Amino acid sequence: MTPERWQEVKQALSDVLALAPAERESYLRRLRTQNADVAGEVESLLPHDTEATFLEQPAIAIGALGAGAAFGPYTIESALGEGGMGTVYLARDSSLERPVALKFLSRALQGEDDARRRFLREARAAAALDHPYICKIYQTGEQDGRPFIAMEYVRGETLRQRLDAGALSLKDALWIAMEVAEALETAHTAQIVHRDLKPSNIMLTADGHVKVLDFGLAKRVDAAPEYAKTDSAITDTGTVQGTVAYMSPEQVRGESVDLRSDLFAVGVVMYECLTGRNPFLARSALETASEILHRAPPPPSTLRDEVPPSLDRLVRRLLAKPVDERYASAADLRVDLAAVRDGIERGDIEAATPQVTRSPFVMNRRAAIGSIAATLAAAAGGTWWWKAAVGRPRSLVVLPFIKGDDNAPDYLAAGIPIEVTRRLLNAGIDVKPWETGLQFRNKTATETAATLGVAFVLMGSLQTVKDRLLVNVSLVNGTDGSLSWSQSPEFGLPKLFDVQTLIAKGISDALGYQLTGEAAAMLERAESSSTDAWDLYLQGAWKLNDPDGGKSELDVALMWFEQALAVDPNLVAAHVGMGAARLESYWNGWGGGEGNLKLASASFEKARELDPKDMRAWRGLMLVEFYRGNGDRALQLGQQAARTGAPEIETLLARAEGYQNNGPAAMASPLLDRVLALDPFNEAAAWGRIIALHQSDGLEQELKQATIDYNKRFGDDDWVTVLRANGFVALGEIKEAAAVIDPLMDSLLPETVHADQVTAYQLVGLLGGGVIATNTGRRARGQQLWRRGMALTREGLDSDPESVTLKMFNLAFRGYANDPTFEVDAARIVSDVTAAGLNPFPLMYVGTGYAYRGDIPKALDVLRYNLKAGRLTGRLWLTVWTPGLKDAPEFRQLLAEYEDQENRRRREYGGAS
Repeated sequence: MTPERWQEVKQALSDVLALAPAERESYLRRLRTQNADVAGEVESLLPHDTEATFLEQPAIAIGALGAGAAFGPYTIESALGEGGMGTVYLARDSSLERPVALKFLSRALQGEDDARRRFLREARAAAALDHPYICKIYQTGEQDGRPFIAMEYVRGETLRQRLDAGALSLKDALWIAMEVAEALETAHTAQIVHRDLKPSNIMLTADGHVKVLDFGLAKRVDAAPEYAKTDSAITDTGTVQGTVAYMSPEQVRGESVDLRSDLFAVGVVMYECLTGRNPFLARSALETASEILHRAPPPPSTLRDEVPPSLDRLVRRLLAKPVDERYASAADLRVDLAAVRDGIERGDIEAATPQVTRSPFVMNRRAAIGSIAATLAAAAGGTWWWKAAVGRPRSLVVLPFIKGDDNAPDYLAAGIPIEVTRRLLNAGIDVKPWETGLQFRNKTATETAATLGVAFVLMGSLQTVKDRLLVNVSLVNGTDGSLSWSQSPEFGLPKLFDVQTLIAKGISDALGYQLTGEAAAMLERAESSSTDAWDLYLQGAWKLNDPDGGKSELDVALMWFEQALAVDPNLVAAHVGMGAARLESYWNGWGGGEGNLKLASASFEKARELDPKDMRAWRGLMLVEFYRGNGDRALQLGQQAARTGAPEIETLLARAEGYQNNGPAAMASPLLDRVLALDPFNEAAAWGRIIALHQSDGLEQELKQATIDYNKRFGDDDWVTVLRANGFVALGEIKEAAAVIDPLMDSLLPETVHADQVTAYQLVGLLGGGVIATNTGRRARGQQLWRRGMALTREGLDSDPESVTLKMFNLAFRGYANDPTFEVDAARIVSDVTAAGLNPFPLMYVGTGYAYRGDIPKALDVLRYNLKAGRLTGRLWLTVWTPGLKDAPEFRQLLAEYEDQENRRRREYGGAS
């Protein structure tokens, strides 16, 4: 469901809940006529309205049967608890002299014959379950017209009570999950689904085992259809929200359930055991239900570093919203839990890999195909390191394939031509980088060839043929459009590598290359030891590259990369993809906090170990050091990368990126100009050149023109838009700046836009947009943008409270908006961040916030910390956004210190090596 649709549903819910019960059906009839989809969502969520359900009223007041009261063979000793389904007492069975838990059906339900029959019939079926991890039911029946269940009394504490103290150890979480799975295996074999599994229904006994309670409320899957249907009533009164938070999507919708609904609940419980928080719990039952239906939670490892990828994958599979993507049985789950446990005990957490379930040919997405597979495009933290162009531009370009039908998978339509390009480059064939060909996806062969100066253009299409794929490829002469070579191989996924080899060799032969030895081998070298792994990687790269994707798309990309590495741990591209996704999450504040830097660094180090010439890994490590405030270390890595023998364009981009991010920015421009001389359509170089111009003094006119050229050639980009507006301001063209940035700002104002969809680039835009609006006489507009930034960053911090990025941006917004809490929190937050030595770049905006308020001394204190951390960028921001700084003598002294550091770096890192 889109955010816009959810807003429609919430409004309709609000309207219907404001009506008296007798008036609701008339409203819903009108709504079905106007918008059937919204009406369906409202009707599915109405049963979860906690104010509307009678089950919130206690059935029998505790103490209604006092101590000593007799009930058949049982003598009441004390009340244990109460809920919507009834009250539970501790009693003594006088016939067998043993304690029992005695549960009575709610008075509200006692008058319903169907409810009474089902309560007793299902409890009797559950009584047949005999397993040490299931609470035993001794007797069911009625006494004086009151249905009851007598069950085993378990001494210990509930898992709910244990979790109230925080997350569990990995060992305990796995132990509990394995014993619960074993209990469910027994129940499911008897075709009984629990339906209400949650921490309060799991007892941890004094002797160190699990007891699953309340199978008396279960359903038989093989019963009549109405008994396999989920009731709209919620079974645990007083904790309605908690119960909803453990329901499967099909339960929330009121659909038929099967055994896999219990496995979804196990996933929720495991997630809470590992992280200390429920993955879906929201402020109300309705919002919780929406979270279950529409949101994928972040992997547990983003909240807890020691959670291994194998356990992330297991939990993610349990929480799959489509039923078919979950484990097929509790027995399968128990096997994988044991594998993870054994791997952790051996210290070999990556060996503990659950079996991967792959669904090929289901990823039909938007047609905006970007740089995936051989390279990874995403919007992470001030650079395009993952979008490296490879090789020299020569006499051939490969264009993205066209989809011949809707079922043809997008990720393969992009992935096959990218991989063919990579093979040709590695074999030494003169082919343009993939990113260059991407710019011409809608052009004719002759137009493309004329613009790029190539002799041939490879074009292709992909379509489905039953359960197979058909690829049509044509090598077109760029001069006259004649066909030089073509092939139409039909294949299944296991033959993907063979098809890529066929195409690469066909091109080589058609162009007259006589390849031998290593060059010839490159055309046939598979990308991975497994076709499955490569397919999983391509799907992850496709999701990471989604230009409109937010946090949810990023989580899905991580899942695919993890599954690819589970099949092939040596797949370099997947390690790079993992690192790229982690860095994007860190930069945008999308969960995981500082832990993402550690995980990203490990991924890039592994990729570099496997392939020392992979510039994506080197550039990723450089960006990690940038975020850590280690500018000198990032520049050292850039020099080392240049000596690996990797293709020239890649090494030039790596070195340039070091300068543009860490300073001196002026040293990046000549390197980027060399890249653009080799490949005028290299988007990474064009983007980096804008950054370098922005970080340099006195080049505002060049910056303005570079952003205009970029937008004409490559289309819109949020960060380029922000920098272009800033360049206009520096030139005194304030109205022009407003015209550039206002549309981007308008897109961020609707309440339907949430923090997990907003990038750090856009947060910078909200800061600058507010300055520009204020400077054009629209003070109210400026305050609106800053307040909107405050709201978005607060929302983000609710999900990722340790995000340094969001802390700094939130503080900066408060400074600009003159919020009184700025002075209260600024010193503490700045102190915490500087003490941690992390990501001082957003701290610059806090400095401008101080300066905007007129507190120049504190602004300079913050900016001097940035300088000490090796961050030599941002002077144009400072002088444009806070003109009061420009004339301050202390600021001129700070700029002199900047220049001293730049000169030092020129001497130490300015060599051509």
